[in-house]
Amino acid sequence: SVLPLCASALVAIFVANRVALPFFDSTLAAENLGGIPALGFSAEALWPVMKVMEPIQLETDALPQVLTLRHLLKLVTEREGEVFPIIRPLDWTATKQQALLMGCMSQRQALRLLKALDPHGET
Repeated sequence: SVLPLCASALVAIFVANRVALPFFDSTLAAENLGGIPALGFSAEALWPVMKVMEPIQLETDALPQVLTLRHLLKLVTEREGEVFPIIRPLDWTATKQQALLMGCMSQRQALRLLKALDPHGET
């Protein structure tokens, strides 16, 4: 019958995934891009996303793709040691805030950018 064959194949895949990372995930881990495999094989892998990630306020916690140096300086000085998401609003005039995640910037990178664009702190 086919049932024992299918069951043994599923058990073999489950055991293999517990012993080592799958081929493509091990390649990512070897390149120090292990974030995706680490999330998939952790205890939180089956948790709802809202338990793993924190929701953010787009207007206060994120950097828009187009911003002023003053806005960047304010965010960097108010939030110590964080990584800031860089977002692009889906509609600049919409009241319902929705955005696409374009990237992220650490506080150290933000300070380097501020220093490069305004070395004398005149803004």
